[in-house]
Order: sequence, then structure tokens, then C-alpha cells
Amino acid sequence: MKSDPGQIIGHNIIYLESVTSTNDYFKTLDTEKIDDGTVVIAENQTHGRGRNGKKWISSTGKGLTFSVLLRPKIFSSQTLIFSYIPVITLTRFFIRHLNISAGIKWPNDIYVNHKKIAGILYESASYKNSLKYFITGIGININQNIDDFNDLKSSATSVAILLKKSVDKELFLFKFLKEFDNDYRRFNNSADWEDDVVNDWNSLCQHMNSRVQIMDEKNIKFFGIFKGINRNGAALIKTDRNIIKTVNIDHFSLRENYVISD
Repeated sequence: MKSDPGQIIGHNIIYLESVTSTNDYFKTLDTEKIDDGTVVIAENQTHGRGRNGKKWISSTGKGLTFSVLLRPKIFSSQTLIFSYIPVITLTRFFIRHLNISAGIKWPNDIYVNHKKIAGILYESASYKNSLKYFITGIGININQNIDDFNDLKSSATSVAILLKKSVDKELFLFKFLKEFDNDYRRFNNSADWEDDVVNDWNSLCQHMNSRVQIMDEKNIKFFGIFKGINRNGAALIKTDRNIIKTVNIDHFSLRENYVISD
């Protein structure tokens, strides 16, 4: 279905009733023939995914679950730092357009009052050192009420809960896609876009300069002070030995309940 939220992102939108995940749907298509900025949105995801294989639970018809395929002209080594652009855009969208005090939890989750409101998962494909395509999957809690979250009542929230009213999902989506399009083109046209991403992401991080515990896939942990991200997209942790350690998101995760304010 044709639309025109932005010059690139959202000029073509595919609407689906149900799908395993919108990221997976893209990969069933001939990605070589898909236009830059194409969006797939589904009312229901049966197997929505988060980072590290975690399940993303969305109430049918109440949340927004969609993916955007992009073709930025970047090297494959720049994919991680590029992946922070959508979380920057969405966090600022909450702040500027809805007056919701949102913040980023490393690497790509959005929280309000220590409760998760949105999450972003990216996947990509490269040929040699060039990025072929980049898919960002976005899940946003829009019109859920507290009972929709079941066991996650203490850790999740929605736009409707925060604003105390329901929200027009299509209008929300179109406005966000226009913002995303503006940022996508802005970063693409900047010679210093990596530094811009670092500065923007760090300014929105909810646990900057807080004491954190980092856990790897083997449950080995260490403590330190979170000092933001670098131009490669890795987290910078100042350890108790006063050493700056870089942490890659593919191997480590920061647990929210381990964040301790200084």
C-alpha cells in the first residue's frame, strides 16, 4: 500500500493482519527488489523477538509492531553505531510530541519511570565490507492497559497508561515515520554522523554515570560506572580499578535491576 509519511521512510507501507514477526516477513521477500524505507506493519506478531532471543509480547490491536528496511551507504563495520538511530528518534518523539520523559537503556530499549515502553531489534546483511540492507524491528506499547501486561505489570507501561487516554495508532505511526525519515536523511548527509549518533544517544541515556552490573552469556559479571557509547557502538564501563572497558552488545547485557544510582 502506498503512503507518503516521509521522502524515504514510509513511502511504501505493507499492512499485515498476522505474521511470525515483521523482521522475518522481510526476509521471505526478495530483499534486492525492496525499496529503501519500505515499512511492514502487523496487527499481530505470533513470534515477536527481542534481543538475545527474548520474546516480545504484544497485545493484538493495541501495540505497534513494525519493521523498516533501509539501505544506508555505510560499511558493515558501522552497522552497530547506525543501529542506534531509530532508538534516538523514538525516544525524542516521546519527549517532544507526547511530553513523556523517556530514556534509553543500553543498547536499544526505551524506558519511562523504570518501565519498558518500547524495544528495537535490528538485523542486517553485508557483502564483503558493504552493508546490503538493514532491517530495524520496532515494538511500541501504545494502547495496552495494565492488565494486558500480566506478569510484566511492574516492568512495562504504555502510551495510553501514561497519557490516561487511548491514542490513534496510525497517526502515531505516520508522525514517527516522518521523524525517522528526517533523522535518517540528516545522519546520511552528515560527514560526522557517527559522532552525532554518539552525542545524541549519550544525551538520552537513562543510566549515564550510574553504577551498573554487566552480565555476559556465561553469567560472569563485573561492576562499573556507565560512561556512554563510543563511535563503534560499544558501551564504555569505568571499572572499580579505574579502567575504561569496552563492552559489545553481542556478548553482554545490562540488567535494569542492576542499575544503582550514585
